[in-house]
Amino acid sequence: MKKETIDNSANWESLHQVASLFLSNSQQHVDVVQEFDIELFELAYKVGVINGFDWMSWTEPAPSLEAIQTFNRTITKRHITRILCAEKFSWGTYDENIKNKILPALCVHLCELHIGEIKHSSSS
Repeated sequence: MKKETIDNSANWESLHQVASLFLSNSQQHVDVVQEFDIELFELAYKVGVINGFDWMSWTEPAPSLEAIQTFNRTITKRHITRILCAEKFSWGTYDENIKNKILPALCVHLCELHIGEIKHSSSS
């Protein structure tokens, strides 16, 4: 069953807001994590982040927070895809990547790349 993806501004803005919340909040706020972790997952699907590629064979190492800002759109989407898909096979992968802020940082970066592309295309 294929998930329907919708690439619209409201969902991109929501993804950016939710991911930013994880980056700005201390992980001691358990209710914030519980309330928004599923929303982050769902928004990533809605905007079409999940790439169809062989993520299990992809040899790129896990990203560091510092390296994320250097990634292009494709690499960023692949890292997000790998994290979200890996959760199906290794329970806890998603939560770990929320706690270490890798997944929220990837989502924020992807949103910023997306916004930059929209601004560039509208000014052309």
